[in-house]
Amino acid sequence: MLISREPGVPFGRPPLSKTYLRSEEKLDAWYVRPAGWYADHDVELRSGAAVVAVDPAAHTVTLNSGEELGYQKLLIASGGRNRRLGLPGADLPGIHYLRTVAECDAIKQDAVRGRRAVVVGMGFIGCEVTASLTQLGVHVTSVFPGRNPLETVLGGQVGGLIGAFHRGNGVDLLAGEQVAAFEAPNAWKRS
Repeated sequence: MLISREPGVPFGRPPLSKTYLRSEEKLDAWYVRPAGWYADHDVELRSGAAVVAVDPAAHTVTLNSGEELGYQKLLIASGGRNRRLGLPGADLPGIHYLRTVAECDAIKQDAVRGRRAVVVGMGFIGCEVTASLTQLGVHVTSVFPGRNPLETVLGGQVGGLIGAFHRGNGVDLLAGEQVAAFEAPNAWKRS
């Protein structure tokens, strides 16, 4: 049995920030196994479910639905989560995170030629999303705390080259900056 919070067949995530985001590729080529493989190999997919408790003494897991399942062997592969910003306005419409297909689809819907977007962070995913949005004709401003994109993992010289690449493609890089809050468009400010 494979239990996953996300709906559908498990897949590799690289195209979410690149080819799938730009509508150049579907995800079926990125499936860990073809969709029919699981049933053919007696693997039950429990999509949209999450394990909320493990009792190793009783050899059981409890799902978020309250259902309890027994197991002989258990592998916990929790994966990662993107960091949610705890800033004022972070729950406003139009603010997107990228981890799931649904989140990517929401970004695709808003990524319209001529629009403006702000990308917060210029790690690998931030750089990829920035490049993809730029290719889609979206004007991108990227905000990140370092001097250059990816500087902490690739060094200043390579980070500088990546920054120059993005600037050359029209991206406004706000290096050394951090977002303090998000505001709704046309929101009135009171002093």
